[in-house]
Amino acid sequence: MASFALLGYAPFEVAGFVLFAAVAAQPLLLIGLACGLLAREQMSSSVLAVPITLIAVAPMLSFLSGTIRAFTWFWPLGPAAELLGASLGMAPMAPVPVLVVCAAVWTIAAGVFARWACRRFAAELAAERERRL
Repeated sequence: MASFALLGYAPFEVAGFVLFAAVAAQPLLLIGLACGLLAREQMSSSVLAVPITLIAVAPMLSFLSGTIRAFTWFWPLGPAAELLGASLGMAPMAPVPVLVVCAAVWTIAAGVFARWACRRFAAELAAERERRL
């Protein structure tokens, strides 16, 4: 927050950015939740962390390369990166409504995946409990 103040941003602009970031991160958080629940042990979750990190970072770095940007704009955080770029005056890879729909689809799909993983984990936990009794 202090860095935004040093750069001269108003508090409502900072609050808007924080809100945008919180909403935009939901697909990645839900995918991470699902992968964590599906992992059998810590090593499995570490293996799954690498692709999740790639999915998270690539859209943010895509502004350095047009080639990378051409195929990362529709990844889970790609629409958010494009919308942020568009708010700063950059031309987005797709029309803004398409980016909003893409972000919503990713959030819904990640939510469905996380819900399925939670139910699967709960069923496995119940079966393990029953087996021990």
